[in-house]
Parts: sequence; C-alpha cells; structure tokens
Amino acid sequence: MPFGQIYLSSQHPKWAGEYIDYGRLKKLIKPLLKAAYPEYYQRRLSVDDSSEDTTTRPLIAQQKIAEMEDFRSNILTRVGCKLLLLLEFVELNIQAIDNIVKKHDK
Repeated sequence: MPFGQIYLSSQHPKWAGEYIDYGRLKKLIKPLLKAAYPEYYQRRLSVDDSSEDTTTRPLIAQQKIAEMEDFRSNILTRVGCKLLLLLEFVELNIQAIDNIVKKHDK
C-alpha cells in the first residue's frame, strides 16, 4: 500500500483538517526538485549520443544523489526540531492542566 493511502487511513477523523495535505505537498515539491536537480530527472541519453562523456555520468549521478540526500536530511532535521518543540509545548500544557486539576481536587 502506498504511503499516501496509509497516511490518509491513519488520520484521526476529528483532526482531519489539521493534517498536512500530503498529496498537495508532493505536487508542490516535485517541480522544485526538478528545477534544482534537472540532470536527475532527465531521461538517460542514448548510448549513441557522443556529445557527453559516458564516464562522467555515474559520477554526476552520485553527486546529485548525495546532494538530494543532504537536502532530505536537512529537511528531516528541521522538521524533527519543530516536532520536538511541539512535543515540549504539548507536554508543558498537559502539566499545566494536570496542576490545575490537582489544585481543584483538594
């Protein structure tokens, strides 16, 4: 099952409007990646094409893949940091609610 379907089926109905629009985000990011890494998205040139040195193709591909992995890693790091901040926010608010309830239980 593709991740997009798993993502949609795993969402809590009450929060459905608050989740990231995964499909739309994919559609927004793909053109940006194509513009940033055009060689990665181009079809392979035919073997008969002598205008490009075929020995440099694997090296260029490896460099582009490394750049994309760095890009992905940076995004995941930034998202992870923001998620940790959100978790701290939620935990702090849970503590506040817990303290208020404890005070009124007495």
